[in-house]
Amino acid sequence: MFLIICLLLYLSVDAYLSHLQFKNKPSREQREAFMALVLEHELKDSLYAEARNNFKGLLDPNKVGQEQLLQSGLRKDIAERLIRFREKGAYYNSRSDLEQVYGMDSSWLNRKDLNFVFHPRKGEVDDSYEVREQKRSLNLTPFDPNIISKEALLDMHLPGSAIQGILSFREKFRPFEKATDLYSVYNIDSSLAEQIIPFLKIKELADLDSMNSLIVSVSINQADTNLLKEVNGIGSYLAKSIIEYRQKLGGYYSLEQLRDLFVVDSSRYQSISKYLYCDDDFRKLNLNKASEEELYNHPYISYKLARNIVEFRERMRLFEKVEELTNIELVDGVLFSKLAPYLEIK
Repeated sequence: MFLIICLLLYLSVDAYLSHLQFKNKPSREQREAFMALVLEHELKDSLYAEARNNFKGLLDPNKVGQEQLLQSGLRKDIAERLIRFREKGAYYNSRSDLEQVYGMDSSWLNRKDLNFVFHPRKGEVDDSYEVREQKRSLNLTPFDPNIISKEALLDMHLPGSAIQGILSFREKFRPFEKATDLYSVYNIDSSLAEQIIPFLKIKELADLDSMNSLIVSVSINQADTNLLKEVNGIGSYLAKSIIEYRQKLGGYYSLEQLRDLFVVDSSRYQSISKYLYCDDDFRKLNLNKASEEELYNHPYISYKLARNIVEFRERMRLFEKVEELTNIELVDGVLFSKLAPYLEIK
């Protein structure tokens, strides 16, 4: 009986599955429509492939029309999307910008025989190395990256991004010490660096020191940006940072305070400190009269500390000596040693 029951169950399940298969089986018309759709896609793919093989020339994605995009082998839906984005304000500066178009065909975009031209938008500087290479070749001559001017770099037909990278490296980080430092410059890729390195002629640090020895020591409390830039290792950015920080502090009382600037590491400090000095021309804060805002505006005083100083004066008494500031929990020995020279009791 058990075997008979199992056999009946098997036959009933098989019959039910056969019924479902027959019920869901596509009709002849549906099969023909599906095959027509497959053939249509195959035909489109073959037409795109043929167009890609036959199209030669330059493509400016910011100006090209849909017909030319189709002739180059781009699918119609992507071509329409590319143009639609452009009409809404998008501007393509490189192949990477084109990659952002939804559904972009990477095989079309990365074709070696398809030459894209990315012209800069009117009023903008063309920083694209790829575009510069299409327009003109580099005109390199031997130069020292620590002293060369921006204009001279432009004359060599270097990309704007590479020029900015060289200037920023020597002004915001440190002077170039060896030719391979160029690999560390942001916006200069290895292929461009390899072209430039043979032309680098970096003076020895001893030569740079001899140049600086001709400069009279500069006061960090009196000098303007032009005078500070006379010191090797101080570029426009660092000179501006020194003066801006001086204004916030009310003046420097020590050269060591330059280390507070994030662009001044140990090596740069050792390089520039030999040609700088600090006088005692700095502004002091009256601990009993300075307002909460005046206190808070000092770089060494937090808002909470400024509030505590004012509350101490108002609720307890005036300060009798600067050392009493350590009675406030927020002031430890390190902070007090930095802040004390700027405080006075009157």
